[in-house]
Amino acid sequence: MVVEAGLSLSFWAEVVNTTCYTQNQSIIVKRHGKTAYELLKGRKPNISYFHMCGYVCYILDQRDQRSKFDAKVDEGVFLGYSSISKAFSIFNLSMQINEETVHVTFDEDSFRSS
Repeated sequence: MVVEAGLSLSFWAEVVNTTCYTQNQSIIVKRHGKTAYELLKGRKPNISYFHMCGYVCYILDQRDQRSKFDAKVDEGVFLGYSSISKAFSIFNLSMQINEETVHVTFDEDSFRSS
């Protein structure tokens, strides 16, 4: 996914963390017929916010120094989920930095190709 999205291989760890996170939330333990999350917490996990790595997304620009005619969103690539908060880890293409934010709109129809 990292290579297909045209990103650097330095994002490999982010993609592996995201894969492990989603598998822990969704793989069913055959013996119990429940997910590991369901066994620990006693309720089904909410997986409605899952997205695939490499999808194009748009990040709301919340800088104070934005002029009237500047764009309100930056284009980014979804990398994964934050490990310390309920945020998404996004690679901002215009600033070339990793961001963790909740102000994201996903374009599920377009996968960024190299």
